[in-house]
Amino acid sequence: MRFNLIVGFLLFFSSTVFAQATPKVVSGALLLTDKKAPDFRALLKDLPERWYLRVDSLVVTEKTAVFSTGGATVMLAWLDYPAPAEEVQISAAISWLWKDAERVAPNHTSQLVLSVVGQSDPLLMRQVFMRAAAGMLTALPTSLGVYMSDSYLLLSKGYYEEVVRNMSREEFPLYCWVYFGVLQDGKTSSGYTYGMADFGWPEFEIVGQSMPVQDSHALLYEVVQKALLTSTVWKDGQEVLLSEDRKVKVRLSAAQLIKDSIQTFKVE
Repeated sequence: MRFNLIVGFLLFFSSTVFAQATPKVVSGALLLTDKKAPDFRALLKDLPERWYLRVDSLVVTEKTAVFSTGGATVMLAWLDYPAPAEEVQISAAISWLWKDAERVAPNHTSQLVLSVVGQSDPLLMRQVFMRAAAGMLTALPTSLGVYMSDSYLLLSKGYYEEVVRNMSREEFPLYCWVYFGVLQDGKTSSGYTYGMADFGWPEFEIVGQSMPVQDSHALLYEVVQKALLTSTVWKDGQEVLLSEDRKVKVRLSAAQLIKDSIQTFKVE
C-alpha cells in the first residue's frame, strides 16, 4: 500500500515548519482490529517516560495528531478502513519474522498511519518512528503489528515492542528497516533487500553464490550494515572492506531477483 495521499496531506500540514527544504519522510501503518478512532492524548501520554520520546507542540483533531520531537515532526492519521488486502497478503507471505502473519494480519479493519517528517539523519528518524510505533502498539489493545509497504515489512506487535525496548542509540535494528529475502537453489543461494532506496542506496542482491543460505543472509546483513555507516554511496566495481580480513566487491547492474526495473548492487 502506498501512503501518498496521507503523506501529501501531512507534508502540506507541516510546510510552515520545513519551508526551506523538502523534508524526508518515514511512514508506515499500525494495523488495528477495531474501527474506533484512538484517543490521541491518552495514546501519547507514556511516550516520554516509557519510550524516551518527547511530545511537544501537540495538535489533535478527531482523526489526526501532530507533535514535534527532537528535530522531527510526528504525524498520525487514523483511517477507518484496512490496508489493501492483496498487498498485505504479499507482505504476510514473505514475513519470515512473523510466522502467523498470513493468518493474523488480514484480520485488521482499520489503520493508524504514522509518519515522521524532518531533515534529521535518516537513521535517527527511523529510531523516532520505532519509538512512536512501539508506544502506540502498547497503548492500543487492538493493534496487531506494523506494516511498511515500501519495504514489504510486516512485523508483529510483540516483536516490534521487544526490539525497541532493547534498542540503543547506536544500534541498527535492520530487520525493522530493511527486508532481507533469501533463496536456496541446490548448492547455491541468493539474497536481496527491499528498503535501501529509502536511505538513498541501491538495493543489494547476492545472486547464485556457492554458500549456504544462512551465509548469504549473514553476508547481506553485514554489507547493509556497512553501507548505512558509510557517508557516500559506493561506486560500481568498488571493493568494500567488511573486516580486517574480509572484503567484497559491488557491481551495479539491472536487478535479477527483484522484479522492479531498477539497478541493484550485486555483492561478489
